Amino acid sequence: MNLELKRPLLFFDIESTGLDIATDCIAELCFLKVFPDGRTAEKVWRFRPWDYPKDNFSKGRQHRMDPSASKVNHIYDSDLEKEKPLICYIGEIVEWMEGCDLGGYNSERYDLPLLSSEFERLKAYCRMRCSAGEEVSEEAKAEARKVLDILSRTDLQAAKMVDVQKIVYKLMPRTLKSAYALFHEGRDFEDAHSAAADTRATYELLLKMSEIFNTPGEHILQQHIHVEADDLLGKDAEALADFPLKKRDPDSGKVVLDKEEFVDIAGKIVRRSDGKIYLNFGKYRGKTIEELYKIDSRRGFLQWVLDRDFTQDTKDKLSALYDECEKNALKALKDKFGNA
Repeated sequence: MNLELKRPLLFFDIESTGLDIATDCIAELCFLKVFPDGRTAEKVWRFRPWDYPKDNFSKGRQHRMDPSASKVNHIYDSDLEKEKPLICYIGEIVEWMEGCDLGGYNSERYDLPLLSSEFERLKAYCRMRCSAGEEVSEEAKAEARKVLDILSRTDLQAAKMVDVQKIVYKLMPRTLKSAYALFHEGRDFEDAHSAAADTRATYELLLKMSEIFNTPGEHILQQHIHVEADDLLGKDAEALADFPLKKRDPDSGKVVLDKEEFVDIAGKIVRRSDGKIYLNFGKYRGKTIEELYKIDSRRGFLQWVLDRDFTQDTKDKLSALYDECEKNALKALKDKFGNA
């Protein structure tokens, strides 16, 4: 195996009801766990996408598949009617994830934020059940507390995220299907856009790229590729996660990392290499949080975010940053007039 892992690397892929991270649901989830010794284990779940009740405790209704999503993933409402909701498998899912780094294709921008959004909706639903009156049984409340305890062990931002798409795009912009064909003598992979097929293809693609881009010199695929000795891909999760951030300094000629760390899972708020936190969307995109707070001291923009379909994680993180700015502003005033 071309990888040298310190921890298991869990590749995953999601097929969903649509493309809206904040409101759409997971219909199919595949995990492919690669252990440091090269062993692999695979698991595929299908779920009945669930619209969690927000103001009562009636049974959640099935969230319908968007027809455009069904055309791509070939999953239809009728395929999911007899499946159980994601909440029924949460213990098993979290157990698979514990102690792992994560891998996928476009997973940092889509699959990981959607998984996080599902977890946040689950937490909100369980908290609602725990605080309910007699309309929810004590047994149901105990189950809700159990789910909350399971989810409390999960920090999706703590793991290294190896997004193979970002590696491919840095080397040569391509889709998963075309990149796979390039590195596998023009061959396609079967059942593209099923969660299991996409997950396996992502892992196989990374192995092939690791074989080629960790060896300096000329490589002939369907085109000539020259690999510089100081631009090697790396073999562990940290090196692979950092590879898309590499750039060559124009003055020194050295390869350096241009890091941009996601503060929230969805990447709407980022910490850049200067250490400052920036808004990464909307009309104030590119403003630091401090600049944003000064512009929006009455929290109109923040309230707009809270009222829209952003993920709960983004809303919580942005609210906390506003609170921190307000606290710092009050302290500065106190220090100024206290010393006058």
